[in-house]
Formats: sequence, C-alpha cells, structure tokens
Amino acid sequence: MIAVCFSLKLTIMGDGKMSVLLRMLMTLSTKRRYSLHELMERFDVSESTAYRHIRTIEGAGFVVAKLKGTYRLALESSTGKTLKNLLHFTPEEVYILERTMDLLHDSVPVKSRLLLKLHTLYDTQSLAKLANTDKQQIVQQLAKAIENKCCLNLKDYRSNNSQKIEDRLVEAFEFLPDYSGIWCYETASDSCKQFKISRIAAIEVLAQPWANEAAHTAAFTDAFRMSGSNAKLIVEARLSLKAFNLLIEEFPLAEQYLIKHGDYYRLKVPVASFEGIGRFVLGMAGEVHIVSPKSFINFLEKKQEKKFTVAG
Repeated sequence: MIAVCFSLKLTIMGDGKMSVLLRMLMTLSTKRRYSLHELMERFDVSESTAYRHIRTIEGAGFVVAKLKGTYRLALESSTGKTLKNLLHFTPEEVYILERTMDLLHDSVPVKSRLLLKLHTLYDTQSLAKLANTDKQQIVQQLAKAIENKCCLNLKDYRSNNSQKIEDRLVEAFEFLPDYSGIWCYETASDSCKQFKISRIAAIEVLAQPWANEAAHTAAFTDAFRMSGSNAKLIVEARLSLKAFNLLIEEFPLAEQYLIKHGDYYRLKVPVASFEGIGRFVLGMAGEVHIVSPKSFINFLEKKQEKKFTVAG
C-alpha cells in the first residue's frame, strides 16, 4: 500500500505541475459526485483516459464509490483516509515552505493565500505574519466550525446580489482553493451558496450542530472565482505578455489553461459565468483579444458599449 501510494505520488508530481491525475483525485475527494462525461469535459480527456485515471486511483488504494454512473472518492473508508497523507505536508516541509515564503515580497498575492492555507491545515504561527488580522480570525473560526460541524451566523454580510447587509445563518463546509470565499449551506434559502470572506463583518459560532450535511455540495468554481452547477462555456482568447502576467498573478488557477504561441499566450478556459473573466478582460482593453464564443463578445459589448476585436 505504501509503495503504491508513493508510486502515485511520483506519477502525479513528476512534471512539476499539477497533472490531470492529481486534479481528478482532488476533484473526486469532494462531496459532489461526477459522471464520466463531466470528468471528460472538466479535464479535456477521452473516455478511455478518464477510465484509466480512475483505475490508477483505485490501484493506489483509494475506494472510488460508483452510484448510477457517477463517481466519488469514499473518504470515509480506511484507504480513502490516506489521501490526507498523500497531499498534506510533513512538519519539516511546512517549516521549509514558511522559510522559503519569507523570501517573497509581501506584495506577492499568492504568499498570503499560502500562509492562510498552511495555518488552517497545520495550526502553525504563519497567520501572524499576515496584515489583515480580521480576516485571520474569520478564517480560523470558519475552519474550526467545519471541523466541529457546527452552525454559524455570518454577521452583517454584505451581499452584492441582494444589495443588503444582514446576518446569514449557515453551515460552512468547504473553502475556495484560494481562501477568498467559503461554501455554505444557507438555512433560509435551503441551498448551497458561496460567501466572500472579505464581506463577512464577524462570525458568531452557534451551539447548533449541522442538520443538512447531505445537502452540502460545492458547485463548479472557475479560475476567476465564479461558481455554477457546471462549466457553462469555454472561452478562448489571445493574451499579451502584460495580460498573461496579470492573469497568473491575480488568478493563479488560470495558468493551467494557458499555452504560449510565439509572442502571445493562448487561453482556453471553462467558465461558470462571464462575470469573472469579463471583469478581467474589461480591465485589460487592448491586451486581450477574444477568439470565442460570440456570446462572450456580446456580453463585453453590452458591458462596455463598444466593439471588441475578434481574433481569428
């Protein structure tokens, strides 16, 4: 078992980037179930490749639960629990990471996110190095509430959708990859929603335990931090070096969808909505040229009320 897991670790980390196999393993470890077609679309692989990756994951000792054509990692099983050992860091690795990040300038956006993640996972003193102490406290309270499976009151949450500032009774269950937000089941709407951590004034931890864990489902979240039930469309664009640099600095998860072509970068990314990527493109006028789809170009034209260049 140890040898097999070590072999899998080498396979998924061999090229220095997060491979399809590792991303599929992490995707299947969430609470949501995925059909084979969804996995094929999400990772842009063939049916045979998707099956092969699932068999590789099973061969490493993880239990993949299949139900009505959908797949999910059975993390409650004894073998499934080895996922934490495979993906988490040892105390020595945490120390080395912290020392390495000390060399990074404080203005590097990913530094704060990495320190937040290390603190939340390993209870280190990293969070003390961050400037935003209010956010530190909120992240710690959210992490503790998830661990203890207790309900929360998000005090004075500032919602863009409702244009209201009000308390929200929720069951928080999963952070976004960059810790900018948290997935919660909201009692009032009987649905799972994404809440921005920066819009939470304070956290009130309640004695009330979770009552809706079976409904905890994190929807697809794209590289621009917008969420939806599935990836709605694929956006293709050509980026200048300036746009490329800004994109990977502000949205690191988008890097996996970029390919260099001569003097420009080709972006082909699945999006949950046009809002997130639209804000980025509108802020980089002249540096980003849209290839497809036409519906995204129409969206931008309505937002900006001017024509955008269509690249061939």
